[in-house]
Amino acid sequence: MNKIQQLNVRRNQRHFNDWSNLLERSNLNKERNLDYVCGIYEEDRLIATGAVSRNVIKCVAVCKDATGGSIISQLISHLEGIIYQSYDNVYLYTTPKSAPSFKHLGYTLLAAVENQLVFMEKAVQGLDDYLRFLKTHYQEGKSIGAIVMNANPFTNGHLHLVEYAHTQVDHLFIFVVSEDISKVSFKDRFHLVKEGTKHLANITVLETRSYMVSQQTFPSYFLSENAEVTSIHATLDAKLFTTAIAPILNIKYRFVGTEPHSQATNIYNQRLKSVFGEDIELIEIPRKEEDKLPISASRVRDLWESEDLESIKRLVPKTTYQFIHQKIKE
Repeated sequence: MNKIQQLNVRRNQRHFNDWSNLLERSNLNKERNLDYVCGIYEEDRLIATGAVSRNVIKCVAVCKDATGGSIISQLISHLEGIIYQSYDNVYLYTTPKSAPSFKHLGYTLLAAVENQLVFMEKAVQGLDDYLRFLKTHYQEGKSIGAIVMNANPFTNGHLHLVEYAHTQVDHLFIFVVSEDISKVSFKDRFHLVKEGTKHLANITVLETRSYMVSQQTFPSYFLSENAEVTSIHATLDAKLFTTAIAPILNIKYRFVGTEPHSQATNIYNQRLKSVFGEDIELIEIPRKEEDKLPISASRVRDLWESEDLESIKRLVPKTTYQFIHQKIKE
């Protein structure tokens, strides 16, 4: 059995070249957001590579003449070992033709975009466990709605969306993206959303765990164009939401904010609407503005960097302002 070694693709030019060439021959693009990259050499030739980004396996490629089961099993087992040092669950994206190989290695299909992408997991407590958790929060009502947000941080724009959606349904679920890859930690973002909406009745704030995929962990290395990345990301999200999550909570409405200056957001919203079909109604509302500009979390983060508390105060709820003020003081 060939030895697996870590590849320093940022500083070792040979590692970078070997890695890049193997990905290119496998019709995969290089990806930046990687925590660990490894490879298997046969003499001086890189015959297999894979990478980890948090608890997601990415950029798996094996030479066509070295595609035996032992190579891929060795590689995936090694990457799983890296992930299990910090996480309980492993996720991966692969092509539909490769999915059976990963199923043989113990992975379960979560969602698929036909002829494009498959999202899989290997977990002791996976999607079924999350759905059981959601079931404990079930609420009676004829009209149940949902919002998915990162809230990095929670702004008056988010609050505007929540307050509108809250008036349109019997109960509203707010899903806060659980991945800790933002300026504000998940724990703090979750707290700010709860505190910022506690004056409203019939609202439940929930974690997404790994089942509403963020743009940061979604794999761009499969796809060639940014518009395609956004479209397939939205399709994957919508399918998982429609087939697994929404039925558990009887969600019939999903609320999103419009973004007139962002093609990606428009593509994302249109794909959600298309996949939801008649099962879930997508309701878009105009973004709240301040000084003739949409209120966004990125705008608040920029002001945070410059410690412009006076401007921040006009864009966020009191609880978020107090949080940022304390962080700046620290």
